[in-house]
Amino acid sequence: MSHVAAQPGAQGAYVASPYGIRSGKLAMWLFILSDAVTFAAMLFACGYLRLASPDWVRPFAFHPVIVGGIIMTVVLLASALTMASAVAASASGNRAAALRWIVVTVLLGLAFTVANLHEWRNMLAEGWRPGVNPTGGSTLVGATFFAITGLSILHVVAGIVAIGVIAMKYRAGRIGAGAVETVGLYWQFVNVAWMFVFPLVYVMNLRSGLPASALPLLLVLASLGAASALLYLMRLRHERPILLWSVVLTLLFTLLMMNHIWADALRLARLRLPGS
Repeated sequence: MSHVAAQPGAQGAYVASPYGIRSGKLAMWLFILSDAVTFAAMLFACGYLRLASPDWVRPFAFHPVIVGGIIMTVVLLASALTMASAVAASASGNRAAALRWIVVTVLLGLAFTVANLHEWRNMLAEGWRPGVNPTGGSTLVGATFFAITGLSILHVVAGIVAIGVIAMKYRAGRIGAGAVETVGLYWQFVNVAWMFVFPLVYVMNLRSGLPASALPLLLVLASLGAASALLYLMRLRHERPILLWSVVLTLLFTLLMMNHIWADALRLARLRLPGS
């Protein structure tokens, strides 16, 4: 905990955390910030390679690939809300309700994973591999797609496992609401990361123009993703101000950049792609 606990006969004392939070939660924040750098580096590399490769091909049709991506986004956003509900229920001491919301979150996460693997199966059936482009263009198209979406799937699967372990221990009374909140932070990060992956990996690789009717829907999904994360982060009002300034401003900047990237991806999809 964050209290100072001097021990008799000890050379020193346990100093209170300057952030006023549990060590496990602080470790999760540090992991999220460091992992965000990994996603940022890979997405930046993907954008650079796309612009620098004259033989880059855009393999995705709006239906079924982008439609499937929209469905996956809705599923993941729903799981963010159910996880937030689980955290709120556990904080209020309603263990049964928290466990129900956790089960729903795991099921939605599994549905998202299955949908991603189905997309992989379709790509592999068309001849795409990390080092093979069946259209004859740059092999970096498949490499970036499988690398980034694979990283996203890995994070979702890791989150499902972590939530499952936490749920079992929470049900047995071995851990409290704090552990549920900590794993909830990770799950919200997974959602924010996908809000970057979808426009940059999927929308920017549309084979033809983006239908005008899809533009409002995609912008609504981007706004919902940002709002979901912000609503969850409002829980930080209970933390010390130094954590607020250290973390929240960084994540707010990330969310603002996310909405900018979505808008820019949609604009370029309409202006640059053939047939738009």
